[in-house]
Amino acid sequence: MDNMPYVIDLLKEQFDVVAEVADFGYESILLGRDELDPDLLPEYFDELQTGEELLVHFYNMEEYVIYIIAGAENNKWQLVGIIRDDYLVYSKPFN
Repeated sequence: MDNMPYVIDLLKEQFDVVAEVADFGYESILLGRDELDPDLLPEYFDELQTGEELLVHFYNMEEYVIYIIAGAENNKWQLVGIIRDDYLVYSKPFN
């Protein structure tokens, strides 16, 4: 939930969507790298140095799903993506 200011600002910046915390559903889940859907990841995902287990934070609002992929042990952000209508429309890696 502490990622909400970033998520709200990102939607405003990228898509001019105005939102507030109450507009979102959210969930965090521990997943294996092989459990991620490659169709919803950027092509460069395989180049990112991540562990086999990842903590994925999902935030959804209307047709948008924002995900933050972080290290399972340290919660360090690795990738942020935005899915709109089942297509990846934005991604940003973190080093």
